[in-house]
Amino acid sequence: MDRRMFFWIVLELVASTCSSAPVSESIAVSVGDSTSVGLGQTVLMPCWLSPPQNADNLEIRWYRGDNFETPVILYMPGKADWVSMDDSFVGRVSFDVKDSTSGGRKTGDGTLKLTNVTIKDEGKYTCYVSSLQEHDSASMNLYVTETGSLPVLSAVWREDNTVNVSCESEGWFPQPELRWSEDPDKDRATFVRDSSGLIRVHSWILVSASSEVSCSVGLPNTKGLTVRLHLEKNIPPPPEESGSSTAGWIAFTILLIIMMVMVIGFMFYRKKVKTSAESNEGKNQGEDQTDEKKSDECIEERRMIFWIVLELVASTCSSASVSENFAVSVGDSKSVRRGDTVLLPCWLSPPQNAEDLVIRWYRGDNYDTLVILYMPRVANWVSMDELFVGRVSFDLKDSTSGGLKKGDMTLKLTNVTIKDEGKYTCYVSSFQEHDSASMNLYVTETGSLPVLSAVWREDNTVNVSCESEGWFPQPEVRWSEDPDKDRATFVRDSSGLIRVHSWILVSASSEVSCSVGLPNTKGLAARLHLEKNIPPPPEDSGFTGGWIAFTILLIMVMVMALLGFVFYRKKVKKSAECKEGK
Repeated sequence: MDRRMFFWIVLELVASTCSSAPVSESIAVSVGDSTSVGLGQTVLMPCWLSPPQNADNLEIRWYRGDNFETPVILYMPGKADWVSMDDSFVGRVSFDVKDSTSGGRKTGDGTLKLTNVTIKDEGKYTCYVSSLQEHDSASMNLYVTETGSLPVLSAVWREDNTVNVSCESEGWFPQPELRWSEDPDKDRATFVRDSSGLIRVHSWILVSASSEVSCSVGLPNTKGLTVRLHLEKNIPPPPEESGSSTAGWIAFTILLIIMMVMVIGFMFYRKKVKTSAESNEGKNQGEDQTDEKKSDECIEERRMIFWIVLELVASTCSSASVSENFAVSVGDSKSVRRGDTVLLPCWLSPPQNAEDLVIRWYRGDNYDTLVILYMPRVANWVSMDELFVGRVSFDLKDSTSGGLKKGDMTLKLTNVTIKDEGKYTCYVSSFQEHDSASMNLYVTETGSLPVLSAVWREDNTVNVSCESEGWFPQPEVRWSEDPDKDRATFVRDSSGLIRVHSWILVSASSEVSCSVGLPNTKGLAARLHLEKNIPPPPEDSGFTGGWIAFTILLIMVMVMALLGFVFYRKKVKKSAECKEGK
């Protein structure tokens, strides 16, 4: 190692001597701001000379920390290539340009390119540039980050009717933050670093047997990955006694039914009166709605006639300057997320001025209900479909397009909604010719992370349900336990988005995961680890809940009967005394 170091020192002195002639006496080195990069990615660390000058005859050395003698990369004037003396960077570093306008070393650009970034690459990097007369350096920090796995929740039932819920996630860097919805300010997390430098976090919390809890894990100052768990517990009944508990509830039910019979007739009468009143009111409203519908149809008919006449006039006026033959082309079908903006390209072949043509975009088969309509000799375009008002306009299919003058009639649709999905037709006409072409627009929306719920059953199994909302189109649900069985239900809300719910029965000690996603895409998954400590059966006091309820109700009936009897006796006695007085 000493001989290798001596060789490079001598080579540097010789190179510096050779580089003395064409280099400016003053060198000022600048570097970019400190940067953050994900594990495994590529990063550029800019370094340049001010003022710009040719750096081919300068030594350019990048080193990390204080390891000046073990450079990350070293360029020596007079050498055909550069070298790296730090074994951890061999094959991963090179010189690059800081931007597309840079001229490389000939303009003083000594930018370092680092590929396949690892955790150990984090640190301070210094760009050192020297000639025989002058040297300067500047430093910047490189931060490496890695987002870990989705947290896994585990639930362990305890004998005191509480649940120990733990949250675990791995593959993070730097150390993540963990927050519970139940106790966000309390820090009870433990962190373990694996052999690759990534961090695994584990935390736990005690909650009641029927509760909802969420755990969020994320890097500082970022939005974390969150999973939620809904807990319910059906406490199993005590061991079979002798049928007395069932008999108690039966007696309670019979007595309760007898007491409710007297009010049923009154409730039925009230309902009948209310139904009759609503029926009369509905007839009156129906007549009003019919009149309003007829009025709207008349307005729409007049509006349609106006635009048809206007189109005929415009087509007549546009006959002079338009080629007799043209063909309309559109782009491929597109998929766009709800709320985004999309361009639906449409153009003429061969290219020609379309300012004197009638251009209409319509959806589906609604030729007369236009998404957008352009008329020659009219200053602007219009939209006849109220759904698209304020959200459509003409745009360019690419940066080289000349717009309508070159036959580009691209439709721009902003703030896309679920209802916008469908087939769109671009229809172009002149007085002599017309043509059209269609394309499909697909709208998608990724829903929420699945929420798992666990309900313990008496047969020592667990009903685990999985629910997620905000999807379009209909998502797919897959369970790790039974991936091929379809037991999902789907409900569409008022905005057109879909909520999915599915369930599965598993053993009381098991691990299960549920994944929800759009077709042919990677779904959002949530996992749950289940364990159960079966509590001892409750002590048998010989007086179960059914008999308690029956006894209370029986006492109330007896008290009412006794009061009635006393009142009756008192009334009879008073009547007898009155007769004796007479």
